[in-house]
Amino acid sequence: MIKIKRNYFDKQTEGVLEIWERCFMLWKFNCLELPYLDNQKSISCIPEGKYLFTKEIQSNRGKVLRIHNVKNRSGILMHFGNYAGSINPRTKKPDTKGCILPGASLVDFDNDGYREVTSSKKSMDIIYDLLPDKGTIEIRS
Repeated sequence: MIKIKRNYFDKQTEGVLEIWERCFMLWKFNCLELPYLDNQKSISCIPEGKYLFTKEIQSNRGKVLRIHNVKNRSGILMHFGNYAGSINPRTKKPDTKGCILPGASLVDFDNDGYREVTSSKKSMDIIYDLLPDKGTIEIRS
């Protein structure tokens, strides 16, 4: 099971992501999402709740978790990326349109006042390899 505890800010949502097996915490990560804007498509993180996930491997993102049954939303993933509230200087846009970006720590790379997630690809690979093919993700504040 994945548990995410969130902290909400104006431009982004920061969280602590834990991987649990029964009553044992196996691993802890940080994560980054868009701010909560009433679950609006492409500009908001998803609402708090309990969701099912399945594992996938995509040609462009590699190892991802698909998050199912998000009310009024589709295409929600957990995938690697660094920028949520701030702009990726390479692509000139955030790395997410509502998905969850896991990583090792949160650091303001570019001194713009927003923290970005570090070691995201490596963290996503660890998360993917730790989890069963399907499971539950619980998101709360």
